[in-house]
Amino acid sequence: MKGAEARKSRGGWPVGALSYESNQKSYQRSNTHPPAHTSRKRTARDRFSLTRSKNEPLLPWGSLRGKGDFKHSIKSKITAKIYSKPTTRSQTLKNHFPNSYTEIDLNTIVTNIDTLKRRLPGKKVLVVVKCDAYRHGAVQVSKHVEEHVDWLAVASVDEAIQLRMGRVKKPILVFGVPRYETAAAYHTHNLTATISHKTHFDILMDSTRYHLNFDTGMGRLGFAPDEADEVRKLAVANQRLVCSGIYSHFATADDPGSDQAIQQHKRFKEIITRFDEVPLKHMSNTGASANYDFDHFDMFRTGLGMLGYNSGHTRYNWLKPAMTWKSRLAQVRTVKKGATVSYSATWTCPEDGYLATIPVGYGDGIPRTLSNKLQVLINGKLYPQVGNVTMDYIMVYLKGDKLAPESEVTLLGGAAWNAQDWAEHAGTNVHEILTNLTPRVEKSYTNY
Repeated sequence: MKGAEARKSRGGWPVGALSYESNQKSYQRSNTHPPAHTSRKRTARDRFSLTRSKNEPLLPWGSLRGKGDFKHSIKSKITAKIYSKPTTRSQTLKNHFPNSYTEIDLNTIVTNIDTLKRRLPGKKVLVVVKCDAYRHGAVQVSKHVEEHVDWLAVASVDEAIQLRMGRVKKPILVFGVPRYETAAAYHTHNLTATISHKTHFDILMDSTRYHLNFDTGMGRLGFAPDEADEVRKLAVANQRLVCSGIYSHFATADDPGSDQAIQQHKRFKEIITRFDEVPLKHMSNTGASANYDFDHFDMFRTGLGMLGYNSGHTRYNWLKPAMTWKSRLAQVRTVKKGATVSYSATWTCPEDGYLATIPVGYGDGIPRTLSNKLQVLINGKLYPQVGNVTMDYIMVYLKGDKLAPESEVTLLGGAAWNAQDWAEHAGTNVHEILTNLTPRVEKSYTNY
């Protein structure tokens, strides 16, 4: 079959011919059982070969040989017990001994999404959960909001596969550039690719769905606006692929009244006149939806917005941050007037008082640029962080307050500084503050 007959058999022009739902059942059938290499949880015990003598019982009393050679001692027995447990991130806090942890309220994320939807009634919603949902937990967030959104988006194929293995079923758009080695994954895991260059048409496998990306002023990835006619011809010629969307990225929509944002929106409106058949057109992020009375097309995207933030300097009081980061005081001791604190001696104690040490530092995600600027909340009161932030610790000057060791400390969120405050004092943006959190910071969830 060729021409009109082929298009008719596939439901029309290739644009939008294959919906997500049409492949969902086949995807579920092909993914009923996980691949062999993921059929059971990996354990640290797998890193060793287990050997035992004739009368030796199994772990934890047997000996482990391989990379580790544990001898028959009390220490080895305890170590063997620990290393025989699963080491996956799915374990709860009670199985770990974190120096700090985040509390993430998933219902707050849903509330933020619903608030954004009320501002743009009738529009579909795509939530961006790249970089582990800005360290809020991509799988946990995605599964909780699935019923409230239409699409998900990530930066890479690996991130998308993680969601599929977590049994997330919504359509997933991958912003990243397709490569030959990832082409099969789009098809196998029912992912939607992004085509930003004409060579990408040749990379993707048959029946793969994709969105076209146009660069209207971001200067990063995408076709130039004057390539629209050529791109349309390529899309029509590649009948084996399915174009289900077209999008662009704002560069300055976080700034109200930006001329560049207005020009970008105008360019995109001109581009999509060549792609009437494409079912989804999207460009607006949280900032654009809040700051501009644009035609927001068929769908809007939100990443930081659903987490309670805006990437610009404008604060939206109608959004609520979902994350709180907490720790505990490791030590409280006296400090004398004139004493210096931390590397490079950048802070000198102004008068006798108390100094607290908290077991978090830039190894956990506190920017070193916040040294001598950050304030943390202890017992309902803000205290200044003093001295340079170190890899594992920060120090806090308590003045005359002698607090008890193990007192709870709120580092970020709640009544303490939020990520917007951190960003402003550190000279960066909220994205960097949140994504700088490292795996040493455990996650816990409410309403999960």
